[in-house]
Amino acid sequence: MAPAFCVRPFIKTPKEGIQCPKFYTYACCRNAIFDEDTENKLVGICNAIVPDNVISPSQHKMLARQDIAYAITMCSSTPLLESNLSLLLGVLFEKQDSSWSKPKSYYPDGNYALFRNDQNEIEVVSDAAASRTIWYFHDETLFLASTSQRAIILFLGEFQFDERVIPWMLSTGSLGPQLSWDKRLKRLPPDSSVLLDKKTGSTRKRVGRIP
Repeated sequence: MAPAFCVRPFIKTPKEGIQCPKFYTYACCRNAIFDEDTENKLVGICNAIVPDNVISPSQHKMLARQDIAYAITMCSSTPLLESNLSLLLGVLFEKQDSSWSKPKSYYPDGNYALFRNDQNEIEVVSDAAASRTIWYFHDETLFLASTSQRAIILFLGEFQFDERVIPWMLSTGSLGPQLSWDKRLKRLPPDSSVLLDKKTGSTRKRVGRIP
């Protein structure tokens, strides 16, 4: 749900006006329940990150159910697969298989950000090129993953600037290969995943080796 930099650029056509990249945020909370207040918070975040010059923006989609919550900006124009609170945002380059939604199952070929959930675990997966940059935050009670840094920061309600980005911004105009604006956020590399154990709250990262 909020703008991560390194996603798709804005596109302008004479008939359609400004079209905005879609952003996605996925949250899991231990020892607490997401409720209607969480949905209202997600609505506010979605509205905050969509530019005000977008022509006829489509509606956002959000859900808050027990320990899981997610939001998708301008959902109706976004390629999206859903299954049991798992989301695949993008497209697959192969025949669809129901196992795409199961944590620790195979890692499909495609152009996507993948958030998959079951009773015990959540896994966030990047494609081979990290074409949709995924950022994540994790502490003792909360796990957040999003294609937008700003969405995570808005959900947390505070910003902790990472001063290490200053030389990168001055010399290259970018954040550098691994850094984010907020020092608590981490970027998921290409062909990788981060796995959350819901019971213990621990995470484990898998970094693939692109052939």
